[in-house]
Amino acid sequence: DIEKYVTYIGGGSPRFYLPLDQQPFASNLVEFVITARDSKARDALQARLIATLEQDFSRVRHRVIPLQNGPPVAYPVAFRVMGPDFAELRRLSQEVATVMRANPHMRGVHLDWNEKVKTVRLDIDQDKARQAGVSSQDIANLTQTMLSGAPVTEFRERDQLIQVVMRAAEGERRSLDRIGDIHLPTRSGRAVPLSQLAQVKYELDEGVIWRRSRVPTITVQGDVAGPSSRPRCRSRSTHSWRRSARACRRATGWRWAASSRRAPTARARSTRCCR
Repeated sequence: DIEKYVTYIGGGSPRFYLPLDQQPFASNLVEFVITARDSKARDALQARLIATLEQDFSRVRHRVIPLQNGPPVAYPVAFRVMGPDFAELRRLSQEVATVMRANPHMRGVHLDWNEKVKTVRLDIDQDKARQAGVSSQDIANLTQTMLSGAPVTEFRERDQLIQVVMRAAEGERRSLDRIGDIHLPTRSGRAVPLSQLAQVKYELDEGVIWRRSRVPTITVQGDVAGPSSRPRCRSRSTHSWRRSARACRRATGWRWAASSRRAPTARARSTRCCR
């Protein structure tokens, strides 16, 4: 049934046709573009791939869809939950996701914000830093150089320019417990350990923050079981969520963010083009 296919790792395919919904670069993203022999083989292949992925790769978020014409729509059913407080925003988004998962016509419901990532934060004691003769910018530059590296020069090989990066040894860079042992050069010529000037804290931070009109926004989105189930799925999810959204509307807004929101605009544009 497959005529040819191409694989993209770490990002989606380039825009080889206009309505393509391009995916941002991510290390955990894999995309296949498969060309079937005909429409019947495509539908059979889609059903077979969905069954195989759900059975053998149940812990992988997957999606098998045909390429469509018209304005690109990421997911047919989606809600945008908007608000300034990240913790409250996540809590309300999980409530929306619970309501959507309770709908029998929904599948693959998820949030476009990923899980929080582990971060290391330095709480600098400004009084001690001033006594040592270093600033916050000096500490930031040195830690960046030691851990991630900083280019110091370039090496030319024929028509290629290769950057020479200065950074700490791998054993020192890979060990988070040794961050406090980094020695900072001061203006007096002495070196002071980082642990004497700053406190190392291990926290969880947001890896990706999407904003709409400069407001943090989480999109709760998912697919439907079939095209005929889309109106019923949308009406049931909207009716259930409106009851729980009244109490938090002052702090958080919500709105449709899927094909039903873009349909009037697309119809208006097509009407103007046909006149």
